[in-house]
Amino acid sequence: MNRRHFLSASAGLALSSQIFTPRFVSSAAAAGNNGYKALVCIFLFGGMDQSDTVLPYDPTNYEKLAALRPGLFDAYDAGSANSSRNRTNLIELTPDNAADFGTRKFALPPELSGMADMFNAGDMAIVGNVGPLIEPTDKDSYENETVKLPNRLFSHNDQQSTWQSFGTEGTQFGWGGKFADAVAGSSNPLFTSIGLSGNDVFLSGETIRPFLTSKSSGGRSIDIVNKKWLTGYGDRYDNMRAALNEFYDQNNFGNQDLLRMDYGNISAQGVANAKEYAAALAAGSSFEGRFPETNMGKQLQTV
Repeated sequence: MNRRHFLSASAGLALSSQIFTPRFVSSAAAAGNNGYKALVCIFLFGGMDQSDTVLPYDPTNYEKLAALRPGLFDAYDAGSANSSRNRTNLIELTPDNAADFGTRKFALPPELSGMADMFNAGDMAIVGNVGPLIEPTDKDSYENETVKLPNRLFSHNDQQSTWQSFGTEGTQFGWGGKFADAVAGSSNPLFTSIGLSGNDVFLSGETIRPFLTSKSSGGRSIDIVNKKWLTGYGDRYDNMRAALNEFYDQNNFGNQDLLRMDYGNISAQGVANAKEYAAALAAGSSFEGRFPETNMGKQLQTV
């Protein structure tokens, strides 16, 4: 897999900074969308403990982890037969390359049983030992300063930015946005990059800017003109709404100040974009995917 192959095989993807939960993939894929493809990325902002996700399953290494992380195991009362972190209750993984690990074995906790089923069916992969480090680093090489290290290591915000953009906080473009720059010609540039978690650098490219929506049905609407709780109920307000729509539809707001001119144009374009997005959702066909009534589930449904 080289860069050229990756880009050509992935042309036409839509990028979302939001989430992807493997257990929903089979039901969503069954719907079919006439060849449409989307790359959906979950970013947990540092909120996942890898040692509490993929756990050692062979007794030797399980006990080593328990000795290294007593606080983790005590929190689950792992010595109890009913504990989700008791070794007997973990779900063993059966990787295709098991021989590469010798006697080492791995497992997922019961809470991730859907992912364990997908992995053991060959429908999911786990990529370990990834991170923003520049080269292999251990405690001695770190303390002796004999290795190259990422800028501002141990700064939470800066390492989040490094994951998303290869640079510390304040970097302008993210790898998702730059990828979208490369494939935008094969799809609608306005909706090539869609985000549900705010204006993250991950989705920002040199030519592509993320279209931001929300997990609510229909997405986030900035069409304040037609929000009747703002502009008034009843037909008597229709003339005002028509005048406001006409105002937003114009290309020149008559401002000589460049900042005010740009702000007005961007606001008007935002309203137009929101209308186009809402119309596309209303015209879209339904599918059979089932999503839980959780924060993550609602965001996936919007994607």
